[in-house]
Amino acid sequence: MPSPDQSKIISLPEIKVIGIEVKTTNQNNKAQTDIPALWQKFYSQNILSRIPNKLDNQIVCLYTNYEGDFTKPYSVIIGCKVKKLTTIPNTLASKTVPAAKYIVLEAKGELPQAILKAWEKVWASDIIRSYTNDFEIYFNNNNSTSAKIYIGIKD
Repeated sequence: MPSPDQSKIISLPEIKVIGIEVKTTNQNNKAQTDIPALWQKFYSQNILSRIPNKLDNQIVCLYTNYEGDFTKPYSVIIGCKVKKLTTIPNTLASKTVPAAKYIVLEAKGELPQAILKAWEKVWASDIIRSYTNDFEIYFNNNNSTSAKIYIGIKD
């Protein structure tokens, strides 16, 4: 992927997310085990219904608390954007994502393969990432699922 064109760069305001969290790494394929297990837990325990103050029912997968680049440990939170973080159930995690600039990619096709292919392009690209917060937002329309991937970039 060459440097992204300016039309795909956007600025977003602060968002707040509540969901379930795991600390993982891309080393030794750990994330390929941890992240699907987190998705399984999200659906099997109906986490969506336990998130207070949701803005909507769009699912967010947030990559945060990076300890370096994509080869170092980071946290993943699967949940929803919320209005406020005043009520957080004990078993859930929360994160305020500051306003920032992002490159936006769209992942279409069978999930999760389409997401993985998009991330592989990001990892192989020359995008100058901030390694602060990246996230995916999942859209469900007429039995078709797609996702937008927001890659945090340096100013």
